[in-house]
Amino acid sequence: MPNRNCRADVAIAIVVLIAAPVSAHSVHVQWKLTATQLVVVASFSDDWPADDAEVTLRDSANNVVATGKTDDTGTWKGERPGPGSYRLTVKAFANHEKTISIEIEPAADEATQNEIAPRVWLIAAAVLVVALLSVFGMRRLRRKERIGKDAEKGNPSPSLEENTPGLPH
Repeated sequence: MPNRNCRADVAIAIVVLIAAPVSAHSVHVQWKLTATQLVVVASFSDDWPADDAEVTLRDSANNVVATGKTDDTGTWKGERPGPGSYRLTVKAFANHEKTISIEIEPAADEATQNEIAPRVWLIAAAVLVVALLSVFGMRRLRRKERIGKDAEKGNPSPSLEENTPGLPH
């Protein structure tokens, strides 16, 4: 009889060694923001959608912000949360769970006047400087042309330097 037990042990060992390793599906979570929504897509490692999975969004104080279940495509859509740090947990069947951290930045339309005002003033100042330089440059050019025409006609005319205040004579 010991021979038979030994053969059974060897057979079991061979089956265990030859059998392909069994691996559980891992859950993959992707997310994106639209103007009004947080969109979560959950799938398994073999690209099958994680349908009917529980979705929980928690803020940095561990308060539940939103919950729901994914549809048959593994997609869940919720209201876009405000800026901040969050933890997103997707729990699928049979203890398949994935938690990720997400950081939500303020939307472009949430910029405050304090962020926009300095840019507006900087642009306005640049436009004003360019306009003033253009006006004074054109005046100086016209004055030079007038002096040149007067000199051609033989009319004595004071030089540009004499008509420019602040320059030594």
